[in-house]
Formats: sequence, C-alpha cells, structure tokens
Amino acid sequence: MWAVASGAAVPVVLARVTVQRSDGASVEVAVEAGEGRVGEVKREVEKVEGVPASLCDLFLLSEGSSGDKGGSGDSGGPLSDDAKVEDGWLLALIVRGTRQQQ
Repeated sequence: MWAVASGAAVPVVLARVTVQRSDGASVEVAVEAGEGRVGEVKREVEKVEGVPASLCDLFLLSEGSSGDKGGSGDSGGPLSDDAKVEDGWLLALIVRGTRQQQ
C-alpha cells in the first residue's frame, strides 16, 4: 500500500489482525504497522459490524503465526485503546451490555 506525504508516494506497511466474534465469525482489519492501536481496530470493527467502539472490548488470543501469546505479559484483561497492535494477532471481540442467547 502507498500513502502520499508532501506530494511523494511512500510505502505503508500494514499490520493485519483478525477479530473474532463470540459466534465464531471473524473480520480482518488492517492498520498501519508500528502505529496501529487497539482503538483504531475498534473503530474499524464499528464500521464493519455496526457495533459502537465504545461498547467493544478486545482480548488478545494469540500473537502472530505461532498461535501463542509468547512473552506478551498479557494479564488476560481487555487491551487498552492505546495499546499497539502487531501483525498476525488474533483478537476476541466482546460487546459490553449483551448476553449470549441460550
């Protein structure tokens, strides 16, 4: 992907993350690598899924292609909006104020 800065085209590297809903469906979101934040991912999910970003919590399920959390030091809680995201992450989407139908 390319971006235009000061009239010159510069390459933009994207980080692709997969966001999985509780029903198993998922959506892939791309943000700028090294600069993309959880809040930006939530806003992209809002555009696609129609769920307000303010009601979304994202949890890290796995990092990259290795499929594990590695040394993330993740506490198991929701990721903060200002946390940087990395390419290949698998995130779980939980919408506050909703209940699973039984």
